[in-house]
Amino acid sequence: MNGVLGAQTTSARNSLVIEALGQDDAWRLCDGRVGPRDAEHVIGYAERTAGGFDVVWLCGAEHRGRYDVWESVIAAAEWHLSSRGTSGATRPIPIASKAPRRA
Repeated sequence: MNGVLGAQTTSARNSLVIEALGQDDAWRLCDGRVGPRDAEHVIGYAERTAGGFDVVWLCGAEHRGRYDVWESVIAAAEWHLSSRGTSGATRPIPIASKAPRRA
């Protein structure tokens, strides 16, 4: 992966935007569907370490991750994006019109 990622790379799936930070050893993982000034734009930060890659996630229940290969980081980031769904209002869940039966 030496020099493979430039200043900004976009994954074809899920609108993942990868922004290089520094000297090819740290990246910002972003959601391209969200504007750059929106707080939800950045989904995580990845850093190359001796044992692979460490990622700090800013979304989801998992806050930290360690991955052996870069492809695993990309797969995890795309999973985070796909699990986010769309933002905005949704229709309310219908409430049953009948009262529960009494025992």
